[in-house]
Amino acid sequence: RKCEITENMNAKELHDQLAVLGADLLHVELMDHLRGNLAAIPQDHTKATYAKKIEKTESELKWTDSASQLHNKVRAFVMGPGTWTMFAGKKIKIHKTQISSVAVSTNKSGQIMSISDQALVVATGSGALEILELQPESRTRMTVADFLKGNSLKEGDLFG
Repeated sequence: RKCEITENMNAKELHDQLAVLGADLLHVELMDHLRGNLAAIPQDHTKATYAKKIEKTESELKWTDSASQLHNKVRAFVMGPGTWTMFAGKKIKIHKTQISSVAVSTNKSGQIMSISDQALVVATGSGALEILELQPESRTRMTVADFLKGNSLKEGDLFG
């Protein structure tokens, strides 16, 4: 079976799509196997790889990484452990991002380049990242518009 993985699809969305495909696959292919219409193929252990456990320390966003790397980390860690950064001495979880088409006008990674109700555009090691949803320490998940109601930010402020 195949499914398309879009640029903004996160791990939970992929999981849910694969669950539907997997259930269908199990229903159809398992029945064929039980009827003797399919033969098992042994796994080639020389091609198998091991995925190590994700450590919590890996979930911190390093703004010197590229916008693409940071966006992919946010998408990958959405089911756990999540991603975070520091701002004004407090931890902020980052829940949803997208790669920005805005040209980076600073050489300072983690610097807020622009602010709108839809997104905070932040400079990275390569390119810019738009933060769309975040969660301040001891608060609930929120959009940038809601975050801005209780926090004064200005262009030039730094994450990290």
